[in-house]
Amino acid sequence: MVIEVPDMLHLLLDHMSNAGTSGWDAFYDGRLKLGVQFLVPFAISLAVLTAVSGLITRWTILRDAETWGANARWAWGIPGVLAILAAAVFLPLYPLFHPFNDGTWLSWLYGFALLTPALALLSFATRPRLGPTSSKYRQLPIPTLVVLLCLWTALASCFYFWGQGERLLVTEVSLVLFGVTATATALGQALRLQVESHGADGKLNAAASDYVLARIQQSDSHKADGLGISRSTDLTALLTADFSAVPVGAIASAAARVLYAIRPGLTWRARITVVDPDRVVVALTRNSHNVENIIISRRNLLLPALPANLKSPQLEAEQGRAHAQLLTGAAACILVCLSRVHTDLSDSLCGAEQWRSVAMQMIANERALCDDASLELRLLREAVDLEPHYGTARLAYAYALLEQFRGPSNDRLRFADWMDQLAALAKEAPETHERTIKKGWEVIRMRAMYSSVAIRLNYCLQELADDWKPSPVLSPTGTQALTKASRNTERFAEDCEQLLHEQVNGYVTWYAERMTPTAANLKAAIAFLEANLASTTPVPWNWEGKREEYPRPGLAYDYGCSAGLVHAFGGAGRASTDLFDAFSLALATDTERKRIRTDPDYLLLRAAGIPENLHAVLGPEPPETSLLDLSPFATYSSQLTRLGVTTLGALRQHTETGNDRLALAGYLHVDPIVVDYYTALCNLVGIHSDLDTPGALKVLLDADINSRHDLLQQLELNESALLTQLQTLAAKDDVSGLPAFTHPTRWLSAAKALM
Repeated sequence: MVIEVPDMLHLLLDHMSNAGTSGWDAFYDGRLKLGVQFLVPFAISLAVLTAVSGLITRWTILRDAETWGANARWAWGIPGVLAILAAAVFLPLYPLFHPFNDGTWLSWLYGFALLTPALALLSFATRPRLGPTSSKYRQLPIPTLVVLLCLWTALASCFYFWGQGERLLVTEVSLVLFGVTATATALGQALRLQVESHGADGKLNAAASDYVLARIQQSDSHKADGLGISRSTDLTALLTADFSAVPVGAIASAAARVLYAIRPGLTWRARITVVDPDRVVVALTRNSHNVENIIISRRNLLLPALPANLKSPQLEAEQGRAHAQLLTGAAACILVCLSRVHTDLSDSLCGAEQWRSVAMQMIANERALCDDASLELRLLREAVDLEPHYGTARLAYAYALLEQFRGPSNDRLRFADWMDQLAALAKEAPETHERTIKKGWEVIRMRAMYSSVAIRLNYCLQELADDWKPSPVLSPTGTQALTKASRNTERFAEDCEQLLHEQVNGYVTWYAERMTPTAANLKAAIAFLEANLASTTPVPWNWEGKREEYPRPGLAYDYGCSAGLVHAFGGAGRASTDLFDAFSLALATDTERKRIRTDPDYLLLRAAGIPENLHAVLGPEPPETSLLDLSPFATYSSQLTRLGVTTLGALRQHTETGNDRLALAGYLHVDPIVVDYYTALCNLVGIHSDLDTPGALKVLLDADINSRHDLLQQLELNESALLTQLQTLAAKDDVSGLPAFTHPTRWLSAAKALM
């Protein structure tokens, strides 16, 4: 038979087509179709079970229950997720492949891998914790417990007794029940928050939501990871997924709410509504349970009303600030409510349990929200009054009081005692805790210890500067202050070393690294001062001590102060070089150069003699107040200069007797009453040598004190107010470093002796 070539080609093509078709059919039937039959049910069941785990958290977690520790949540979250995965795999796997059959092994597996963990979970979730908050530690509501016990009893009975033919189905249902229960219990305790802020018109305000989230994140707190397991760190490091805001737009916000409703682990939702410029409402829910509804008003926060008659742009600026203050109050409210159940979070609040105290502290310490010193002091005082053990507010209140304090330097030692009390408040009881510093109080402890040492050391240096001599001696009060400073600086250095070793979290470790060289410098300076005060010959500074090679400007300032102390006690060469290098780095602006002139370290350096190379860094000394610059003498300055009356001593010589006063009045061609006024001023500053300077006299004149009678009368009326006024005026005139204002107790004692 002869076959034509075209027929052969047709046969070959038909064979290849049939072979290709049969190969594709085999691949489709044997692999692709089977894979689709497995993956689609698996994906759907996994998504459904995961969504159900998120939806039922409201029935597995009490709204006020304290969260478990991280280990406990991991211990139940991981088995729950594995059970859900196993159930999702088992659903399509068994009908497709029948990889195993019922048997004795299944009885053991069901009893030990499902029934026992399920009963353990129910027991763990309902167990009380010993202590005053035992009821808050139970997670599972009683109705849910009853339902779950009934379900597990029915499933176990069916598996072991009357459902022998359907044991694989019972196992599948048990896997689902255990998986969603365990996962919901773990995810329902996550620290995840969604915020939505609405304006008075009901519209979403994305900027307000972001501001609230930022204020919460700026507070020291804890981080939640993807499974909601909290671990100690800064709240600023929170994942974006942990804190979120509802997007703007009707469609987007509606879709977001649906997605958030089924999203596992999104535990907390906060809705903030601006009622009017003076009030906002915060509604907080946990797993769809209402937890708190709070009205925050400016009056509750002791904030003043908006100034009247403001015009643009001041009006918009004040309205924006007022809005930000209320949103800060909302952030504080949310933070405190979260801390009541997330105990790790409460550590960072340092003893605060009331949202009002936290809100007032946050507003007072934010310069953009509170630039009025009197309002800051009022808010901090109220915060401490509400919660005396609130460490953050107590420290800020002490700093605010110290900044406004204008009394004698020995009264500043009271602030050092307050810092000691605050540092003690930050410590654990040594007999019950291995750790010596409370969790969350680390930075407060370091700041309090530093301030305690610095205040006492400054007092000693001020005392030496006021009465500088080649062999200086401290008073008993100064000696006691130096001893306490020495003891506290040892503890301060130990705390920094301990916190560096513990690596508590990023911010605490950074702050401990920052304060470690400061503590070392203070320790060396106090040791040097103690050694030189106890010795009749100069004791050299240990220049071999460890120092930062590249110090920040603030640390360079501390190094410069130490070098100034060495120079004052006879050090040369290296001290002068260090002074120049340190202050060149630290004193960059005129404001800083002016501020240093009231620092006790500088006053001591000036009393001992400022090195020549330092004048270029410090700038020229402000001119001392001249007697003839004062208003009572300025009119007659030329005549008084020709007479040689340019100092208070010379003026006193020309007003000692009646004849002297008449002669001076005739010389000046003035009424004798003017010279009598000069005599009264001489008697005023003659109370004590500390007042006998033109600078001190100018401050007294500015305070409307023109005679001894005026001074004694003011002291009798209100001594504290008078001292504050004089200190304020002295700071304004840049003469705060005069002994009359650094140690007013000396002239006060002399004045009181005349009363």
